[in-house]
Amino acid sequence: RLPFVCLYMAFLAAVYTDSVPADVYPVISLSVAVLFTAARAPQILLNFKQGHTGQLSLVTYGLNVFGNMARLATTALQVGDPFLIGTVVAIMSTNLTL
Repeated sequence: RLPFVCLYMAFLAAVYTDSVPADVYPVISLSVAVLFTAARAPQILLNFKQGHTGQLSLVTYGLNVFGNMARLATTALQVGDPFLIGTVVAIMSTNLTL
């Protein structure tokens, strides 16, 4: 864990000291969507293979979907960045699939 924490701290330091060019930010945003989708893919495949979601609560699932829709709305209205909106849509679609 410590190497990942150190890497993350170095990344934050680079971002907050303006060492990262502005044209790299969309790539960072899209990489979050790719990593999140890759992390959820095994669970989605397992759910399809088993034919059910196991112990997934309908209430928790509904709150998760509602939270994703709220995040999409606030991101679209306040930020308007298409890359960030694409990231939110990708994350929301994997959560809906689950």
